[in-house]
Amino acid sequence: MKTFLETIRAIVTFLLVQTGLFQLSNVANDELIPRALLFSNPERSEAKLSPDGLYIAFLAPNDRGVQNIWMQQTNATVEPIQLTFDNGRGILDYHWTYKPNVLVFSQDNDGDENFMLFKLDVSDKQKLQPEAISAQPGVQAVVLAFSNQQMNKLIIGANDENPTYHSIYEFDLTTNQKQRIFTNSRFDVEDMLFDNDLNLRVAGQATDDGGKAYYRPSDSANRRSLTSSTSDWTLYTTVAAEDYEITKPILFSLDNNQIYWIWGPGSDLGRLAVHPFGRPNENRYIYSPQKTEISLSTMFIHPRDKTVLAVLEAYHKQEIKILNDTVRADFDYLQGMKTDGIPLISDTSEDFMTWLVVYNSDQYPLEYWLYDRRQRTLRFLFSKQPQLKGKSVARMHGVTVTARDGLLIPCYLSIPPTVRVIIRFIVSVVFVSQPS
Repeated sequence: MKTFLETIRAIVTFLLVQTGLFQLSNVANDELIPRALLFSNPERSEAKLSPDGLYIAFLAPNDRGVQNIWMQQTNATVEPIQLTFDNGRGILDYHWTYKPNVLVFSQDNDGDENFMLFKLDVSDKQKLQPEAISAQPGVQAVVLAFSNQQMNKLIIGANDENPTYHSIYEFDLTTNQKQRIFTNSRFDVEDMLFDNDLNLRVAGQATDDGGKAYYRPSDSANRRSLTSSTSDWTLYTTVAAEDYEITKPILFSLDNNQIYWIWGPGSDLGRLAVHPFGRPNENRYIYSPQKTEISLSTMFIHPRDKTVLAVLEAYHKQEIKILNDTVRADFDYLQGMKTDGIPLISDTSEDFMTWLVVYNSDQYPLEYWLYDRRQRTLRFLFSKQPQLKGKSVARMHGVTVTARDGLLIPCYLSIPPTVRVIIRFIVSVVFVSQPS
């Protein structure tokens, strides 16, 4: 006996075919993409532009299939060079620093998630020798902040004192000296925010009722040697349980006097807000999302001015919302150059003249392009999975279904590539309870 979902599927298919909404011609002739190819590892991924705009680094497998960091010049056509030579689990994450030609990367020991941090100077391609920033056994280290106003410094967290909480260190990229600035037994690193001078300004802590309380260092605290003592912290704001997942401090203004938040109270999706530091009751709302939640990762921020230029909402597809007209012509150009994809800005140089653009499309794998803003030119770099380029894939059609309780459910409909859609259609499926 057919299940309820099988019955619904059969009815929908029958209605579509019998009413002539599309023709099922040559569907059997579509070339199936082999599963091994479809789910194969990317040839190149996690591309990042150096702040000076001279290099692009990315993750790619070596001849043993182990993921390592590679690099190529932005203005040359020579083959990329390999920067790391791991033959174990591979490199999982890395960052360019603002110190020229220096990046940091993390790797663990065969998947134990005790990530070690290393510094790598790529100035001399013949002497690529990583230097340990934090490589203690059983200790997890993470990069927390770096800034173009403190180019030689890096903020890291390490759970070397307490396995539950990461203490905070300032690392000097020139001298390789590390100084603890916060002995932490209270706050999660995910809820900390540093300003442009790399000072810890806000930290969050879960409350007993399921919400979150955010604190700032007290006026009497030693900012260079913070502790978790209550005397070192002053309450900044509290967030109710229903709002804490969409409430988070994300960014400081250039002068460090204004703080940007994703602000949940009064919104189902969280709004982009800014207020003078220490005065959350003076929120000014910059953007209110219409369809989906927003986060720091969905924002395009000017590297020097520290202003939010655009926001990305992803519903049926990614939609770019321009907040600053200074970049509108750039996005118009990027969209006009490739109308079959959505231009997402992965990175920019510090002078804002070179952009690393990722085109996202339902027709081909992610593509990386280099945009010269000064000359207004766009150059192809590479595809994430070139082995899938040219394969026949189904288009992604967004459909919104209204549930019985009135809420909207975003759905996707994929039609075989050789099916010719004749007219637009709407399928409404009413779910009814089944007898027990």
